[in-house]
Amino acid sequence: MIQCGPTGLKFLASVVLSFPHFAKEGSGWELRAQLCNDEEGSLKTWNNLHANDDGVLVSTKDKTVVLLMKHFTGAALVGQPSATSTKIMMAGVFGTPFDQSKDLYSFRFHLWNNEPVVKQKVVESENEMGSKQLDAYRSLIVRRSGDVDAEIENMKPGWEMATPTLQKQTISVERIWELPTDSVTFDLERHNLNEAPHCDAFISQEASTGGRVRFSIKPEKRESRPETDKPRPCYKCRHDAAREICPSCEEAMECVPVLKNRDLSDGDYGGLSEEMVCAVYGEPDLARLLVGAGQADVGQSSMESQDSLTVFFGRQRARGVQDRTAVKRLLESLDEHIVKRVRKELRVAAPENSPKDGSTSTGNPEDSSRLALEIAVEQRFRWLATRLGSEWEALATWLGLTNADLSKIKDEYRYEVSNQMFAMLVEWKRQSGRWDESILAGALEKAGRLDLAQQFQEIRTTSGCEVIENIK
Repeated sequence: MIQCGPTGLKFLASVVLSFPHFAKEGSGWELRAQLCNDEEGSLKTWNNLHANDDGVLVSTKDKTVVLLMKHFTGAALVGQPSATSTKIMMAGVFGTPFDQSKDLYSFRFHLWNNEPVVKQKVVESENEMGSKQLDAYRSLIVRRSGDVDAEIENMKPGWEMATPTLQKQTISVERIWELPTDSVTFDLERHNLNEAPHCDAFISQEASTGGRVRFSIKPEKRESRPETDKPRPCYKCRHDAAREICPSCEEAMECVPVLKNRDLSDGDYGGLSEEMVCAVYGEPDLARLLVGAGQADVGQSSMESQDSLTVFFGRQRARGVQDRTAVKRLLESLDEHIVKRVRKELRVAAPENSPKDGSTSTGNPEDSSRLALEIAVEQRFRWLATRLGSEWEALATWLGLTNADLSKIKDEYRYEVSNQMFAMLVEWKRQSGRWDESILAGALEKAGRLDLAQQFQEIRTTSGCEVIENIK
């Protein structure tokens, strides 16, 4: 549920409100948006969203609810599962660093709905116990029938289960669908070994065809700290500024810089001028192009072009995409004749002294040519992403991207492998600071895609238009 306020105010133009949900698409969920009075202390009565008075439910795709709101209120997505419904849950393992002075080591297996608020509660509860994440989070698609089992295997010699009967534990399917999160605890006991425990942990749903999800349990050893070390700021002060600040925190917080970001509003359309926005309005079926609305989406037919642009730029900003990059992606989505009109507007309608803060004013031919080339390069990346297979992660390594880069990309574009590949190529270009197709061709060859490498070696970039014509 998302709460806004104060009650009674109406917007001059519709405003985008988006928040995540965990219902898996195409699995029989009946989803609808509801609104309520969001004043604190009032008795809340929930009613279905009314298009004429309240706003429009644009989409529930990609695990995200998108609403176009006409006024402040409390909003929620209500879902009724069917017998065939599934939902996306996240699993993680947490434990403290290994203390060599103790013979027992405990860690917990958490399973939670794929919602940021629920995840935050899980992480905070573990932080309070001094625990940390032991392996990367994993996703699990859960059905309406079948308990979920968590099991320990391949235990390092010298370690055993403190209670052998608890080597396999179960979370009932009733609890999974009634509670936002649940967990089980495993206790390991050491015998004649002065090393940290190491084992594999698996989680799966009974009778599921999706297989088991594996975790590697290998906690770090606790480091002894000299007594002269300064105490770290207390947990409460680090996470709750409203509480009284302890002396250690107060000293640490002195002279901390506060960064200011340029104010952004969904209504400025990524920095496009009114003339350029009007040039885009002529595109037929703009809502389907930009929002990806399907036949089941309630708001598609009633969305205006202006609202479509609002939703598009709102989504891009929510993903941390700068306005300039968002405009390039906008042009990729449009028909060629519309792109030409927008480029013409970029040349003749942009004001002098174009901003350098990520907006799209490009008042001279050199900037316009550079933008056209950037668009062409990203279109090549799209083309390449549709032809890469499982070797794309090896390609990322040869291009110099780190595991942290890949983890961030996979988390942002979860379940969208093609978008992960495209984002990887864009990130490589950003980090390298230039476009060098010979480097990309060499990395493709090292990753085992000589066929794609040869195509890139045969092409020499002389203009954005030539690039696109040569690869089609």
